[in-house]
Amino acid sequence: MFTSASTIISPWGAAAGIALQQAVSQPSLGSQPAAPQSTASSRPAAADMPVIDVRQVRKTFDSPSGPVSALHEVSLSIRQNEFFTLLGPSGCGKTTLLRLLAGFEQPSSGSILLSGQPVEALPPYQRSINTVFQHYALFPNMTVAENIGFGLRMLRMSREQIASRVDEMLRMVKMERFAGRRTAQLSGGQQQRIALARALAPKPKVLLLDEPLSALDLKLRQAMRLELKTLQAETGITFVFVTHDQEEALAMSDRIAVMSEGTVQQIGCPGEIYHHPASRFVAEFIGENNLLPAHVLSQGAGRARLAIDVVGEVVLPAADDLASTATVAVRPEKLTLARGELAAGSIRFNAQVKATMFLGTDTALHLLLGDGLHVVMRDLKAAAEAQPPAVGSTVAVDVAVADMQVLGG
Repeated sequence: MFTSASTIISPWGAAAGIALQQAVSQPSLGSQPAAPQSTASSRPAAADMPVIDVRQVRKTFDSPSGPVSALHEVSLSIRQNEFFTLLGPSGCGKTTLLRLLAGFEQPSSGSILLSGQPVEALPPYQRSINTVFQHYALFPNMTVAENIGFGLRMLRMSREQIASRVDEMLRMVKMERFAGRRTAQLSGGQQQRIALARALAPKPKVLLLDEPLSALDLKLRQAMRLELKTLQAETGITFVFVTHDQEEALAMSDRIAVMSEGTVQQIGCPGEIYHHPASRFVAEFIGENNLLPAHVLSQGAGRARLAIDVVGEVVLPAADDLASTATVAVRPEKLTLARGELAAGSIRFNAQVKATMFLGTDTALHLLLGDGLHVVMRDLKAAAEAQPPAVGSTVAVDVAVADMQVLGG
């Protein structure tokens, strides 16, 4: 018999109350009503079935000024054993989607499936999904070991089973020496490890992580990226990670869903998202990008001939429905100072140096094109040179046509 999520009240605040709900999360969906029988041909094989399947989900909230739409027809699938990241700016809908997955909110329309079974009607504690929050929501009146074992006690596991699992989790997060301490005696990074251990202890199918690194300082955030990635690989549990930090997402994820204004702009592996953005928003949001306005001279058969002011004419892969103008994106590290003959498949243009910034591994050159457009170059070789180009000087810049991408208008 499990405690209903609706009956759990926490004296430590809403986040801790939600943590209590999830601490009793069942490790399986065995309590669900039996699904209708279906033939093998109508259902995907278990190995191919996504652990999470979001289908045309909409979420609308009421407000004094009228309904506010937070999610618009969102669809995505998350694979088993995947580190999947929801990435986007504040207010894009990523946390709303996470709360729908956890069961803290219900979709206005659409469906959410866990291992092929709809879960909209299930409370959080029956979903085999746990959450790690930004502020951890640890129980201050409990020791580290008691925090980790709390959910296991709610699952009616024996003392021996709980002790064994708690010891296993303490070893996994390298916190064995702290088992008897109160959580208030721990640093931020140590508290995060305990929150992770508590969420992972019941062996959920999915672990949701809501901006878990944002409260940590830079060096600790960087160290925890590796620890999270390692934990996910060791446990084999699907991680769904929410962040606004592009660097975090690129460094840790198997795949990323980039979100903006309640929609999914693009889903792909980090390299695909970075090198082949599907929209202007993705190109601007993920890392630095130089966006060059261009005129479409001709198009067809998946290619377009474009004139980029000052830079010149190029032929690039493109959709056949471009308007008369388009935007060409090129990453700063793809621009180089001209050194010798122009390589085949490249173009060269002149620019004025407005500022230089030594960044250790490379030098950032802020350049001004003849039409007043500002671009940034990240040149590895310039960082190794004793003297970068002087501010105010004119330099020749090379870029391979293959490193340019058409984004549309």
